Amino acid sequence: MKSGRARGQSWLGLEGAALVRRSCFFWCAINIYALGATLFWLLTGEPAFAQGQKLSECLRNLQHNSARPLRTFCPEAPKELEDLLKSLLHHDPTRRPRLPQSVANALAPFADAGAAEAAAPADETHSREVTSGPGTPWA
Repeated sequence: MKSGRARGQSWLGLEGAALVRRSCFFWCAINIYALGATLFWLLTGEPAFAQGQKLSECLRNLQHNSARPLRTFCPEAPKELEDLLKSLLHHDPTRRPRLPQSVANALAPFADAGAAEAAAPADETHSREVTSGPGTPWA
């Protein structure tokens, strides 16, 4: 007796397997775009695309304009990070990185640099005391 579980994608046929591959590609592309938009917001506190007064202006900006350059808001950001964000936010899904692992690999040097910077002794003029307790999210 068979278990009812299909092995691989053979149960879909050729057309179904191609549809699944395209679907997976577009889900990855959508998630990579969302990651780019989230990273841009976290780094700048601003949306990646200019906002309009009306919904129609916002949608037009998303459809026809490129993302704003990261270094407009963060001049100290590396050019490579700006280029990566630009590729994550590209209008054409086929021009974005294809695999999440490639995005993780591209982001790794920036994470390593941030960890080294965080471990460096703080300058007295820029240091601040962080405590946990009532009212802080990590209490």
